[in-house]
Amino acid sequence: MVKVDKKSVALTFDDGPNQTYSLEVLKLLEKYQAKATFFYIGNQIEANLDVVEQVVAKGHEIGNHTWSHPDLTKISPEEVKQEIESTSEIIKKAVGKVPVIFRPPYGEINDQVESMTELSPVLWEVDSEDWRTQDPDEIYQLVTDNVEDGSIVLLHEIHQGTVDALDRILKFLVEANYQFVTVSELNR
Repeated sequence: MVKVDKKSVALTFDDGPNQTYSLEVLKLLEKYQAKATFFYIGNQIEANLDVVEQVVAKGHEIGNHTWSHPDLTKISPEEVKQEIESTSEIIKKAVGKVPVIFRPPYGEINDQVESMTELSPVLWEVDSEDWRTQDPDEIYQLVTDNVEDGSIVLLHEIHQGTVDALDRILKFLVEANYQFVTVSELNR
C-alpha cells in the first residue's frame, strides 16, 4: 500500500461569535470532520457563550480578534493593550485558558502593535474576500483557486454568503486531499 501524505489547510473565521451563522458554520465543519480557528471579538463573547462552548467542545481553536475591532495601527498603545487584554480575559473566563494567537482587524499591524502583546499575530495567505462579496460562487472560486499546502484561509462567520459557499469549499478541500488543522497545529 502506498502512503499518501495529506496537505494541510487552516480555515479561520473572524468576527464572531454570533447566534446566526456561527452554528451553521459549526455544523458544516462537523459534517466534514474539519477543525478550524475562530478569531473572536471580545464584546460579542458574553452574549454568545453557548456558541463559544460548542466551538471548544468540538476541538476548534479560539484566537483573539480584539474587543471592538479597531484598526490597531490607528489607536494609542494603551488602547491596543486594552483591546487585546480585555478579549484575552473574557476568552479565559469563557473557556478556561488564554488564547496564544491573535488576528489584528483588517490585517493591520506594525511594530508598535506587535510589541504590545505576547500573543502571536496571525494573518492569512488566502483571502475569501467574503467581507467584500456575498456571492457564494465568487467566495468559493477565490478560496479554491488560491489554496495550497500550508495555507491559512480568511473567512468570516457573519455573512450568509460565506455559509452558502462553505459546504462546497470543504468538499473541494476533502477531495483535493487536504487535512484541516488549527492555526497552532499548522505552525508546529
